Amino acid sequence: YHFGGAEETGLPPFSEVPIDTVYQVLTEFIVTRTRPTCVDWREAAPFESQFG
Repeated sequence: YHFGGAEETGLPPFSEVPIDTVYQVLTEFIVTRTRPTCVDWREAAPFESQFG
């Protein structure tokens, strides 16, 4: 993670998921071609808001 937190990433704290969950998400997406239901999705801030 960017040198152990020494650099800001722009991601909110605790937004990462375990690698096993990533595999589940990928598998579900490949099969259904829709947003996977095996994780809780949250609305992201608009991309433009990152550039004040």
